[in-house]
Amino acid sequence: GGGPMTELVARARQFSSFVVVVGRISDACTLAPEEAFLVRDRAELRIPLELATLPTPKEFRDAVASLSAEQQRFARALRQMQLNSTLFGVLVLQVKPQLEVLLGLDPGSLAKEIGLTQDLTELFVGYQIPPDLLSYDPQIDPQEDLGAPDPNTATAAAGAGAAAAPAAVPQAAGLVTAATKVAAVKAHVAGLQAMLELRRDGELRQRRMEAEFSDPFGAAGGKAPHPVFGAPPGGGKGRFGGGGKGGFSGPRGPPPGAAPSSRRLQPMMKMASEPPEMAMMSAAPKMEMMSAALSPLEEAFGDLSGAAPMEDSATSTPESSFLGEKPPPPGEAEAETAEGREAAGSSGARCWSAGGDLTRVPAELDARFDSLDPDAALRPTTLKLGPMWTKRGANASKLLAAPSGGAAGGALLAQQEEEEAIVLGAEEQRKERARAFDLLDALSRSGGLPLDHAELHVVVCATHGFDESVADTVVRKNVNPIERAERSALVMASVVHGLGPHAAGPLLRPEHRRRVQAKSPRLFAPADPSAKT
Repeated sequence: GGGPMTELVARARQFSSFVVVVGRISDACTLAPEEAFLVRDRAELRIPLELATLPTPKEFRDAVASLSAEQQRFARALRQMQLNSTLFGVLVLQVKPQLEVLLGLDPGSLAKEIGLTQDLTELFVGYQIPPDLLSYDPQIDPQEDLGAPDPNTATAAAGAGAAAAPAAVPQAAGLVTAATKVAAVKAHVAGLQAMLELRRDGELRQRRMEAEFSDPFGAAGGKAPHPVFGAPPGGGKGRFGGGGKGGFSGPRGPPPGAAPSSRRLQPMMKMASEPPEMAMMSAAPKMEMMSAALSPLEEAFGDLSGAAPMEDSATSTPESSFLGEKPPPPGEAEAETAEGREAAGSSGARCWSAGGDLTRVPAELDARFDSLDPDAALRPTTLKLGPMWTKRGANASKLLAAPSGGAAGGALLAQQEEEEAIVLGAEEQRKERARAFDLLDALSRSGGLPLDHAELHVVVCATHGFDESVADTVVRKNVNPIERAERSALVMASVVHGLGPHAAGPLLRPEHRRRVQAKSPRLFAPADPSAKT
């Protein structure tokens, strides 16, 4: 109702990054991902959580009492499915340590390589570069730093002559330092970035050429005069026999305000230097001249008649623009996302629940609620991500935005954060999910590499409800709501910590055991020594 909003908040420090995967615990060893997002460089993501309560065990038992045996079995199976959905899993994967494992680097090698880490993340997320192209390979990459030879090897070679040089080779070949591996990865990253830059420049030139020859006079849509051909007189009509007169309707020579012709296209625009009688010729010879001049370009670039204008570089995806691949259709994209989701969910072959099956926790909680809560106030609760997400600090380039201190600086920072807040709708969430799964696919080698630097947090929720308001509960019913809430917390804590149904004594301080036992005797066994203290 009107209570405080429950949120999932993920915040990253400057130059740090991690991936968050949210989903359901489907079985003892599987997290079924539902959403994923990448948080890095002082970004903060807030996701509201929607809580939905289920009937209490007593309410469910009373509701199915009048049903047939077949219907009761169906109702119990349905409730078990609802209880399993109360397990909410949050997986946090640190990007930098996993990158070191992926690239074959020593632990801690990327601790101070901030630029390299960001370049690697961008290549994996923006371009889907295979990790094998960037990782250190001892069979291909150099085994030693050629720019800094070993002083011991150099001294031995100088003292013993050429005969001692072969003996120093095995020692140098076996010496592979962390800096050598990092230098090899840097070289791979620099090579790929140079290749992408060349592809980008080449495509931009091709797009610019296509745009120029698709609309040479800039007449469509009221464009500005073309930098090469200039602007036709009369608003783009009658340049070559337009306007219904069949001849050149403008003045002889270039029209006023027209841009000068380029030297490269002077043979094509030769009409400006023709004799006066040539100016009144029909449009056919001039159009033939234009077609003859464009024929070499058509041979080089293909048919330019239907070429589309150059797209905005900000709207083109990196994988479609710079790698020469077309983006997949929506159906294939969703299929690839689903495959990545399945790979991320099934990548961990080892079971994380060493103490038992986590899927048994909801059923155990439901049984404890039924036996240890005489008021029937505890309700199992499911968690679901809300539809609207809020992201702050998306612009990581503002490194000098920290306040100078004081109340004014804090108010200024709060105002900046409020102005920079971005609401992520369904489409933005889909893009965030795709980016995160692309990075997960690279970090796990499509599920072949275990995620050793990941933490799984399992959240189970229950709601303690009161039938009356706080004033009516205390005054009219003479009930202390704090003691009831303490009992509910002890019931859930005993299940989480693996204690028995009547073993709440170890969870309490000695000075509170007697008071809690007097109000909630079901939490203590009659022969429990801790209950008699």
